[in-house]
Amino acid sequence: MRVELAEIRDFLAPLPPFSLLDADALDALPAQLAVRYLRRGNDFPPAGEAPALYVVRKGAVERRDARGSLVDVFAEGDTIDATY
Repeated sequence: MRVELAEIRDFLAPLPPFSLLDADALDALPAQLAVRYLRRGNDFPPAGEAPALYVVRKGAVERRDARGSLVDVFAEGDTIDATY
């Protein structure tokens, strides 16, 4: 396994629901993921992207409603269901 994928695996391993996966499934998971880098102030979830499950690896993410009011703040290790 490449170092980058091993780092992602190790990050996800203790986090629910990933902590419920067996070792083989957890080893296969990083190659199935897309990594996104979002700059401060960008919309979340990114406009025009398909619904997805996000995991915050570094920093924090704010979710705002259509009026711009803060709805949620997510920190490192939080899982965000952006399938709405």
